[in-house]
Amino acid sequence: MSVIIEKEKLVLRELLKESKFITPVLDEKYGLRFLSFEKALGASPEEAKEILEKLTEEGFLRKRLFAVIRKCIYCDAQTFIIIERCPECRSRRIKFNTIIQHTECGYSGAKEEFGSGDRMVCPFCGKTLANAESYKVLGYWYKCLDCDATFSEPIHTLVCVNCRNEMELEESDVRPVYEYEIVEKKVESEIPTIEMGRIEEILGNEWRIEYPSSIVGKSGISHVFTAIIRGNTDRNKDKEIIIDLNMGVSEVGEDAITRFYAKSVDIGSNSVYLVAIPKLSDRAKKIAETLNIRYVEGSTVEEAFMTLKRIIEE
Repeated sequence: MSVIIEKEKLVLRELLKESKFITPVLDEKYGLRFLSFEKALGASPEEAKEILEKLTEEGFLRKRLFAVIRKCIYCDAQTFIIIERCPECRSRRIKFNTIIQHTECGYSGAKEEFGSGDRMVCPFCGKTLANAESYKVLGYWYKCLDCDATFSEPIHTLVCVNCRNEMELEESDVRPVYEYEIVEKKVESEIPTIEMGRIEEILGNEWRIEYPSSIVGKSGISHVFTAIIRGNTDRNKDKEIIIDLNMGVSEVGEDAITRFYAKSVDIGSNSVYLVAIPKLSDRAKKIAETLNIRYVEGSTVEEAFMTLKRIIEE
């Protein structure tokens, strides 16, 4: 079983307090995105989707169809402007009309025939329509300003906001969009609760902890770490220790080392520690030592942080 980064596990526990579903929301740029999950992890929309799929493969999430959307056949974007066209000549110059009936005299016609604004007058009997009860809506129709055709249903075409190409509704790419259901039993049984209050007790008043923490690297990419420990006294106020906590069933493998190394190099800090629970695999240790990665092991989170405290206070 591959290792799942601890901060991702913690995010699932936190989200579960609010809802058991991770649901996409509308976004002007991305169409649909998992904003709450992105914010909790400090991840991009693309990274969030990748992590959601990984957690699904591990059994912590269950996919459920949320909606079926249309995507651009030219650039894969999912934000469109809907254009209505005349079904006879395909002109865009069509006029929308509401057909109403004067309740008192029975005359029916386009709403614009009755005037506009606060004063509406029946063109047949000349009486004023005092309020909305004075008439009823019978239906709607369109008129083409180029060929004079009248019709109830126009043709709908889509113009992609991103690439500006236009396509028929039927031509656009149909894609399913999923929401993710948190598998509560698996989360509760396999993701341990980390009591940050207990970690704060271990570190003592000389240190304060911020979690999770997002740091922008030299590449401009925002990297999320489990926590940052900062000095809280005059003696250590300039100290900042960045930690990334990973947990495995029996050990943490080399994939965690690879991920950790890439982002620790990008942020350029010399005080970054990988915390492995219960331990690193032998191969992971060799890689860590080759790459000069600082790491701390512990059979429990408490044990690991006690060790970490001794190291940072030396």
